[in-house]
Amino acid sequence: MRILDNDELVKQWGELEPRIQKALDHGIGESDSYDLLIECLNNTAQCWVHRDGVAITRFIFYKRYKQLQIVTTTISNWADDGYECLKAFEEFAKATECRNIAIWGRPGWKRVLKDYKEPYTVLIKEL
Repeated sequence: MRILDNDELVKQWGELEPRIQKALDHGIGESDSYDLLIECLNNTAQCWVHRDGVAITRFIFYKRYKQLQIVTTTISNWADDGYECLKAFEEFAKATECRNIAIWGRPGWKRVLKDYKEPYTVLIKEL
Protein backbone atom coordinates (compact mmCIF):
# COMPACT_ATOMS: atom_id res chain seq x y z
CA MET A 1 0.00 0.00 0.00
CA ARG A 2 1.57 3.24 -1.08
CA ILE A 3 0.70 6.76 -2.18
CA LEU A 4 1.37 7.68 -5.78
CA ASP A 5 3.39 10.82 -6.34
CA ASN A 6 2.05 13.32 -8.89
CA ASP A 7 4.09 11.97 -11.81
CA GLU A 8 2.96 8.39 -11.16
CA LEU A 9 -0.63 9.53 -10.70
CA VAL A 10 -0.72 11.35 -14.04
CA LYS A 11 0.84 8.36 -15.84
CA GLN A 12 -1.57 5.84 -14.28
CA TRP A 13 -4.73 7.97 -14.19
CA GLY A 14 -6.19 6.51 -17.39
CA GLU A 15 -6.15 3.05 -15.81
CA LEU A 16 -7.21 4.13 -12.30
CA GLU A 17 -9.96 6.62 -13.12
CA PRO A 18 -12.66 4.17 -14.33
CA ARG A 19 -12.30 2.09 -11.14
CA ILE A 20 -12.42 5.17 -8.93
CA GLN A 21 -15.47 6.54 -10.73
CA LYS A 22 -17.24 3.17 -10.52
CA ALA A 23 -16.78 3.21 -6.73
CA LEU A 24 -17.92 6.84 -6.53
CA ASP A 25 -21.09 5.96 -8.45
CA HIS A 26 -22.33 4.25 -5.26
CA GLY A 27 -22.41 7.65 -3.54
CA ILE A 28 -24.69 10.63 -4.02
CA GLY A 29 -22.50 12.58 -6.42
CA GLU A 30 -20.62 14.64 -3.86
CA SER A 31 -17.33 14.03 -5.75
CA ASP A 32 -16.30 12.83 -9.13
CA SER A 33 -13.01 11.37 -10.26
CA TYR A 34 -11.80 14.64 -11.82
CA ASP A 35 -12.37 16.52 -8.53
CA LEU A 36 -10.30 13.91 -6.73
CA LEU A 37 -7.51 14.03 -9.30
CA ILE A 38 -7.20 17.79 -8.80
CA GLU A 39 -7.20 17.37 -5.01
CA CYS A 40 -4.44 14.75 -5.27
CA LEU A 41 -2.36 16.98 -7.54
CA ASN A 42 -2.82 19.82 -5.03
CA ASN A 43 -1.72 17.52 -2.18
CA THR A 44 -4.97 17.80 -0.23
CA ALA A 45 -5.91 14.25 -1.22
CA GLN A 46 -3.92 11.08 -1.74
CA CYS A 47 -4.22 8.27 -4.28
CA TRP A 48 -3.13 4.93 -2.84
CA VAL A 49 -2.46 1.74 -4.78
CA HIS A 50 -2.44 -1.79 -3.39
CA ARG A 51 -2.13 -4.87 -5.56
CA ASP A 52 -5.20 -4.54 -7.80
CA GLY A 53 -6.97 -1.91 -5.67
CA VAL A 54 -6.93 1.86 -5.48
CA ALA A 55 -8.12 4.17 -2.73
CA ILE A 56 -8.52 7.90 -2.29
CA THR A 57 -8.14 9.70 1.02
CA ARG A 58 -8.30 13.42 1.69
CA PHE A 59 -7.58 15.84 4.45
CA ILE A 60 -10.49 17.68 6.04
CA PHE A 61 -9.44 20.77 7.96
CA TYR A 62 -11.55 21.84 10.90
CA LYS A 63 -10.97 24.85 13.11
CA ARG A 64 -8.98 22.92 15.72
CA TYR A 65 -7.85 19.75 14.01
CA LYS A 66 -7.26 17.84 10.81
CA GLN A 67 -9.06 14.62 9.83
CA LEU A 68 -8.23 11.99 7.24
CA GLN A 69 -11.32 10.98 5.28
CA ILE A 70 -11.37 7.73 3.35
CA VAL A 71 -13.25 8.81 0.25
CA THR A 72 -13.37 5.59 -1.73
CA THR A 73 -11.65 2.28 -2.19
CA THR A 74 -11.79 -0.39 -4.87
CA ILE A 75 -10.11 -3.09 -2.83
CA SER A 76 -11.96 -6.20 -3.91
CA ASN A 77 -10.81 -8.68 -1.27
CA TRP A 78 -11.45 -6.78 1.95
CA ALA A 79 -11.02 -9.85 4.16
CA ASP A 80 -7.43 -10.33 2.95
CA ASP A 81 -6.28 -6.80 2.14
CA GLY A 82 -8.64 -4.33 3.81
CA TYR A 83 -7.24 -4.34 7.31
CA GLU A 84 -3.70 -3.97 5.99
CA CYS A 85 -4.89 -0.91 4.07
CA LEU A 86 -6.69 0.53 7.10
CA LYS A 87 -3.50 0.16 9.12
CA ALA A 88 -1.60 2.11 6.45
CA PHE A 89 -4.27 4.85 6.48
CA GLU A 90 -4.14 5.03 10.28
CA GLU A 91 -0.33 5.27 10.33
CA PHE A 92 -0.45 7.97 7.65
CA ALA A 93 -3.10 9.89 9.60
CA LYS A 94 -0.97 9.81 12.76
CA ALA A 95 2.18 10.82 10.85
CA THR A 96 0.37 13.80 9.31
CA GLU A 97 -1.09 14.91 12.66
CA CYS A 98 -4.72 14.05 11.95
CA ARG A 99 -7.00 13.70 14.94
CA ASN A 100 -9.10 10.96 13.41
CA ILE A 101 -10.22 9.10 10.31
CA ALA A 102 -13.67 9.37 8.84
CA ILE A 103 -15.35 6.80 6.65
CA TRP A 104 -18.54 7.84 4.96
CA GLY A 105 -19.65 4.58 3.48
CA ARG A 106 -22.55 2.31 2.92
CA PRO A 107 -24.21 0.82 6.04
CA GLY A 108 -22.59 -2.58 5.47
CA TRP A 109 -19.22 -1.18 6.56
CA LYS A 110 -20.43 -1.26 10.20
CA ARG A 111 -20.43 -5.06 10.08
CA VAL A 112 -16.86 -5.18 8.76
CA LEU A 113 -15.19 -2.38 10.73
CA LYS A 114 -15.88 -3.53 14.28
CA ASP A 115 -13.26 -1.24 15.88
CA TYR A 116 -14.79 1.91 14.35
CA LYS A 117 -17.66 3.64 16.10
CA GLU A 118 -20.66 5.41 14.63
CA PRO A 119 -20.99 8.64 16.63
CA TYR A 120 -23.76 10.03 14.44
CA THR A 121 -25.71 9.35 11.28
CA VAL A 122 -25.54 11.52 8.21
CA LEU A 123 -28.93 12.15 6.67
CA ILE A 124 -29.43 13.92 3.35
CA LYS A 125 -32.63 14.93 1.63
CA GLU A 126 -32.55 15.88 -2.03
CA LEU A 127 -34.94 18.67 -3.00
